[in-house]
Amino acid sequence: MTTEQRLQAIETKQASAEEELETVRQLLISAASYAESSHERLDRLTEKMDRYAEERQQRDREIDERLDRLDTRVSEVIFHAERLIGNWSRYSQQNNHRIERLEQILANQERMMARQQEEYQEFRRTTTAALERIDRILDYLMRRDRDE
Repeated sequence: MTTEQRLQAIETKQASAEEELETVRQLLISAASYAESSHERLDRLTEKMDRYAEERQQRDREIDERLDRLDTRVSEVIFHAERLIGNWSRYSQQNNHRIERLEQILANQERMMARQQEEYQEFRRTTTAALERIDRILDYLMRRDRDE
């Protein structure tokens, strides 16, 4: 083999290696972009969950305040019921309705929390699966590059 042929073979291999390196670079850029996008979506979901938790805490405080007010009202009703037996039935029905409404609100909150938890878990599974696929591709490309 002549020197010129050797140089040409080296240049061909170098060009091939550069093409493969460019392909790997593009794949890494794509994987990094996808990972960053997934991370941003996870951040947005985390922010939503944080906002939801804050809203839930605020609602819990409001419910506590309502319950405190309700407790005060019940005490007043008992006081008046002792003096005015005829009004007891009406106050009792109002309080039962409020308690049922609070139970409905609480049940609705629990359903919403469970649904959001399931959505979060599904998002996390899909993101993890995607990252694992990217990791396998990178491992394969690195092994292939090492073997050549």
